[in-house]
Amino acid sequence: MRARTIASLMFTVLFFAALASAQSTQRVKANVPFAFTVGTKNFPAGQYSAVQTGPNLMTLRDDRGRSVATLTTKNIQSSKQTTVPKLTFVRRDGRYYLSQVWWQEDQIVDELPLPHSDAMLARQKSSSGAIPGSGGARP
Repeated sequence: MRARTIASLMFTVLFFAALASAQSTQRVKANVPFAFTVGTKNFPAGQYSAVQTGPNLMTLRDDRGRSVATLTTKNIQSSKQTTVPKLTFVRRDGRYYLSQVWWQEDQIVDELPLPHSDAMLARQKSSSGAIPGSGGARP
């Protein structure tokens, strides 16, 4: 009887810990209307999801939910808060690069590294565009 009670309590604790973890996962879904690059990988236009999978870690998923890239990010503090989650792209020499992920109602932005040769050029002069997404805290 005592073992059953302890097992039941452990299951309850683990269940609620998993539930809290799942609810803190953030996801941004977006329809990207152009081909883009992340790091050294090129992706066609389409539906994508960015999912926070850990501190400074993000997974990019395609429209079928398949993981197509795991990315290391850098948190930056924004002076403004977004009300709509979005993906931000930098355009340089006719190519779009995924540069930031804005999570729902947050001032912390996940920034992705640009390819080294383009990073300095993008800082000097770039045009940027944001693709609004849907998402937020979801399992």
